[in-house]
Amino acid sequence: MNCRDFQELIDSYLSDELLTETNHDVLRHLEDCADCRNVIKVRRKIRGHLKSAVINSPQYQIGKNFTHNLRTQLKHEALQDQEVNSMSQFGFRSWIAVAAGLILTFTLGFVLFSNLGNNETPVAAEDVYTTDQVPKAHLVNAAFGDHQFCAVRHDTTQPVRFSQTPAKYEKAEQVIIPQIKAVLTDYKLRESHTCSYRETEFTHSIFEKNDEILSVMLTDKDNAEELGKSIDFYSSGKYQMARFDVDETAVFVISGLNKQINSQVAQALYSPLHNFLTENNNSQTAEQLFYQKINR
Repeated sequence: MNCRDFQELIDSYLSDELLTETNHDVLRHLEDCADCRNVIKVRRKIRGHLKSAVINSPQYQIGKNFTHNLRTQLKHEALQDQEVNSMSQFGFRSWIAVAAGLILTFTLGFVLFSNLGNNETPVAAEDVYTTDQVPKAHLVNAAFGDHQFCAVRHDTTQPVRFSQTPAKYEKAEQVIIPQIKAVLTDYKLRESHTCSYRETEFTHSIFEKNDEILSVMLTDKDNAEELGKSIDFYSSGKYQMARFDVDETAVFVISGLNKQINSQVAQALYSPLHNFLTENNNSQTAEQLFYQKINR
């Protein structure tokens, strides 16, 4: 084997892709050729640096919420599979009997409720978490719904799904937690993840004290309405919401607390989250410009 033959095999040799006989030929050549030994040494060093750079690059890091999100998603899917399997065990006649029983139960319940003499109109399920201040398709109502079904009810029958947390929101909870503690001393972080409701993804931090629950949620606004730099307030009748925008991010604070306390939490989060999100956006822009430059 000469040096030219060796040059063509360097990458395959370093990747352990050569046949045994060819590998022996390379080793014999390296014993006699100092120049090729130096080439191998340099190439190994370059490959090592590249591998280290890729492994340590934030772009390729697994998010700290990945394990939690995956575990939660698998749990939800297992529960749904269990429900499907349980239902499939019923025979056709058994299913008809169950359905007939449910129809009878709902019918009797409706009749009894109608005869109670109560003049109040029953509240529809969606009215619990929506507000008439904005259209039903509004981002605000999606946030109310996510708080209701993800934080309060843990309702797996509702369209709440879990996904990977965007890189720019991964460390948001480190900013959020101390501000919550400053206003609501006894509240503790129950969990933090990214979930979606009505095709809108929310990076969701859930705080609780006994049965009282507060959500802090961040989402990309996309083409949603602008609020400017102010804090806006909404009420669903059951929950209070404070919302503010930072660049392309909408931040929501939702709870069953009164408007004054809920707004105090939003005010405590406003400046720290503004600084955090602005700094993250600037860092990502700089990183994008860097990669665009080196890829030209």
